[in-house]
Amino acid sequence: MNISSLTNYKKSILIVLTLFLGQGVFGQNGFYAGVEMGVLSGRFHYTNEKGYSLSQGSVGTIVGVHFGKRKNGFYYQTGIYRSKPYHPFAEINYDTWKPSKSFSASDGIENYRIPLYVGKEFKIYKRFYGGVGLGFNTIISRDVGVVSGFGTVYYDPSQPVLTATGDSTWGVVRVESRWNFGFESVFTIGMRSKGNFDYFLKAGYLAHFKPFSNETIIHYSNQETITASRVGLNSLTISFGLSYRFRNRIRDSTEKAF
Repeated sequence: MNISSLTNYKKSILIVLTLFLGQGVFGQNGFYAGVEMGVLSGRFHYTNEKGYSLSQGSVGTIVGVHFGKRKNGFYYQTGIYRSKPYHPFAEINYDTWKPSKSFSASDGIENYRIPLYVGKEFKIYKRFYGGVGLGFNTIISRDVGVVSGFGTVYYDPSQPVLTATGDSTWGVVRVESRWNFGFESVFTIGMRSKGNFDYFLKAGYLAHFKPFSNETIIHYSNQETITASRVGLNSLTISFGLSYRFRNRIRDSTEKAF
């Protein structure tokens, strides 16, 4: 985990702990299970041998199931999630070798994540509730080694015969290990129905122990060839979910029924 990732994660922990200690018990006990679906933004950091660097994100997909237990305002949860962050392309100026962000992306690396969460729930207003939590994640990559390659070739449309110029890029994507781990902070806002269902929106920040992907990139021009690298670091997630409560809600004496 790099220094900037660790610093950002420490800030998230402080926010979560503050909310943990500053809220009262929300009267919901029992087991629950549900599904989630949403998007994630993987963060990628590019560096080339000319000293230029670029950080950018790319949207991917996430889907999963969860189950857990609530007791005295706290929740304990696990599950399994499938995620696939797309890999963004980095445009390169072949005269200056300065990179820039691109709106194009390629298929990413599919992985499966098993989190262990502990969190705190609190009532916001009537049926609405919020939650904060911390999680430890085990991440399993579907593929390992060299998993894909990509290339870009530029053409000069002003020429009578369309031929490739000397400006081109080639790269390979590698996964060094099938296993990875990470810490996650999560924030939830939801609505508790009169029946047994909860509807919620969840946002999370996942800091990996090590990069989830490594790319080796070679840029070619008519004058020079340079190398670059790019690593996939952390992820932001936003998902919608539905939970079913297996046990009836237990209300404390100070709280009105929904």
